This record gives sequence, C-alpha cells and structure tokens, in this order.
Amino acid sequence: MGRCCRNFNPKPKEIYFYLPKTTNNALKSLIKRYGCFDRREREKESCIEITQVFNPALLFYKFIPSDKKEGFNTKIAGEFFEAFANLWKRKDILKTNVEKLKNLHKWIIMSLLKDDWYICSDIQKKLQWRMVVGLGTNHPYEVSMKLHHIYGVPIIPGSALKGIARDMALLKIGDNLKQIEENIQGWFKDNDKKKKFFAKIKGEEFSNLTDEEKLLLAFGNQQFSGIVVFLDAIPDSAPKFKVDIMNPHYPEYYQGKNFPTDWQNPNPIKFLTVENTKFRFTVLVNKARLNRDDKDNYAR
Repeated sequence: MGRCCRNFNPKPKEIYFYLPKTTNNALKSLIKRYGCFDRREREKESCIEITQVFNPALLFYKFIPSDKKEGFNTKIAGEFFEAFANLWKRKDILKTNVEKLKNLHKWIIMSLLKDDWYICSDIQKKLQWRMVVGLGTNHPYEVSMKLHHIYGVPIIPGSALKGIARDMALLKIGDNLKQIEENIQGWFKDNDKKKKFFAKIKGEEFSNLTDEEKLLLAFGNQQFSGIVVFLDAIPDSAPKFKVDIMNPHYPEYYQGKNFPTDWQNPNPIKFLTVENTKFRFTVLVNKARLNRDDKDNYAR
C-alpha cells in the first residue's frame, strides 16, 4: 500500500492508496517531488493540491484515498469528490482535453462519411440541471461517473443513447412491449418474413416497412446489426463538475440490520455530477449497407 501525508485534520494523518507496488513507487516519487495530497482552506474551498495531474479519469478512478483505519467510507468520499470538483475549476486541462476529444469526434464522423454513411442528426443540447451517467459503475466509493478513459472528460456513451432511443421507439409503436420485443428477436426465424424484409430494403421501400421492421432496421437484434449508430455525446466546452447528495433515511434497513423505522439517522452520500454543460449528440446511418447485393452482409 502506498501512503502520503494527509492534512484533513490539525494532526497529520496517513491515507493509503491500494495500487500495485510499481505504481505506488512512482506515485510516491511524484508526491515527494510535487507535493502531497492534502486539504486546505483556499478561497474558502477545499482542494487537492497535485500540480502534475493531466487526466481527470486517472485521478478519479485510480488515485483514490482510503482512510488507514476506516477504509473507503462516505466521509472521505465526500471530501474527495469536493476536492476533485474544485481542482478542475482552476485548471485549463479540461478545456484542452475537450478540444482534443472534439477533434477526435470530428475525425470519426469524417471517416464514416467517406465510407458512405450520412448524418441523421447532429444537435447540441444544454443540461437543464445536473446529470450523472455511470453512477453504479464499479468504484471503491460505490458511486461513480462515466469519464472518457483517454481525455478524462464526462461523456454520455452511445450505447446508453441508443438504448434510450430504442425504448422510446418501443413505447411509441405499441403497448404490448414484451410481445413486440419477442417478435423482433425472433424475426429471422421466419424465412418468409426475412425475405420480405430484405426485399423492401433492397427496393428502398422504406415507407412500406411495418413499425416492427423499422425498429429492426434501425436497432437490429441478435442476428441483425442495425444500421443506426449513436456516437458518444461529448461536451462542447469544459464541463462543470458539481457535488450532489442522496440521503437514505433508513441506513440500517438497507444494510439488512433493521426495519425501516423513523428513528434511524439519515446517512448522506455525496456523488459527482456535471451541471450547466452543453453536449453534442450525433447519430449516423450506414447507407452503404442498404445498397449491398449480398444479404449475408446485413448480419454485420
């Protein structure tokens, strides 16, 4: 276990980082050279004073302090999230990383357009308040957030957006969602349905597709890959991190120790969110697949 100075209280207190030995050795060298992990009052805000952190994701997922005696607990988690949010207010690295991610995003789109894809939708929307994606992702503090692994920027995964769009499409075309889902998943078991489906696509008879066929064409099933792709939604500018709170009123009940009684003390849990940030949403369609003669290629 690695350790460094922690000044959360008047008396110095050790914290530990559960990392591989080689990583700890490198970490201790950085701490010795650039400063310790500490909390101090600066403009009435607590902060992490690490001058050479270039990747928020690396800090958030790997550089995680644990109390020597109590381990990973809600108190130290709250302090860490507050310090994390305050740290990036004073750094330009997020702005730089967002620009790099936007350039990568642009390159992906241009590459797809060259391969006969076309943009179905490309819009920017600002969060109405706060948002967290990936709250339940594995994390020592049991509350997390989805950050881009290379640039450390908050993103909304394309898989999540596709799932939301698919669920909304299911709700729109009928009330019997379970039956519709079964029909779509078993579509290619019926050879007659399969032939008619591909004949309509080849003849560009999209107006003649049934609602279930449209859903299948866009989102696919286990045997057929849909032609619509949702790119990860990315921030248009440096995101604003903000700590929010959930307040379970029956902690003993959730721990399986007691009934949900009124005399239990609430147990506030802090977690990280993004607020007042504009995201770009891009959806593309694989036009080339609609023109292929080889129907086996549709399974790609």
